[in-house]
Amino acid sequence: APLAIPTTLHDSLAARLDHLAPVKEVAQLGAAIGREFGFELLAAVSPMADGELRDALDQLVEAELVFPRGVGPGATFVFKHALIRDTAYQSLIRSVRQQYHRRIATALEERFPAIAGAQPEVVAHHYAEAGLAVRAVEYWAEAGDRARDRSAMAEARAHLERGIGLLESVPDGQERDEMELRLVMGLAGTLVALVGYAAPGVADLCERARELAVALDRPSDLGAIMLGSAVSAMLRGDLQDAHGYGVELLD
Repeated sequence: APLAIPTTLHDSLAARLDHLAPVKEVAQLGAAIGREFGFELLAAVSPMADGELRDALDQLVEAELVFPRGVGPGATFVFKHALIRDTAYQSLIRSVRQQYHRRIATALEERFPAIAGAQPEVVAHHYAEAGLAVRAVEYWAEAGDRARDRSAMAEARAHLERGIGLLESVPDGQERDEMELRLVMGLAGTLVALVGYAAPGVADLCERARELAVALDRPSDLGAIMLGSAVSAMLRGDLQDAHGYGVELLD
């Protein structure tokens, strides 16, 4: 939030950027990518020619707003301080900010598939900031699955919860229900791995997953959900619910 930066410091940093008006847009675009950004990705989303873009980056380096790492196409640039990056980012109007994030996400998908595949949470972040909730949720689900595959359960939980949090921006319908089922089942399994079947929230997630599986007519998913619900109820000492889930599972 803008209030996170003291007003006088914010104004000072903003003035430094304004004095570099011809290259301010490059700083803003880099800020949309993150605290650190690569030349290749910046070039992919910038309207400038490579030579012009390099000159602009040289000016930002000379002004000590960013510093380079490496040379050539593989070079990366880092904002000298997080506050500089935040000031450049906050100077963007909302519509332009969303446009930048959409261009970055699209470039990652189309021109840097290795990065998108290895770090789907990065693409998810940019789609979310672009206001494209459906694409963001898809990538948060993928990020959660990848984190679970490498047993990074705390990370998986964060990704899946981010996806669930965005579902309210997705229109109702089968596509939304399918995404929610994937996220809810993934989060339930993640919580079980972290703290066990009796963990708070597991029962509610299983119940929501059951509702979705029934609505989507997914008997294969329903079986696993009912088994998880029964085990969760047993470990909580709720034998009546455990019995009910067991009977429903047999049916």
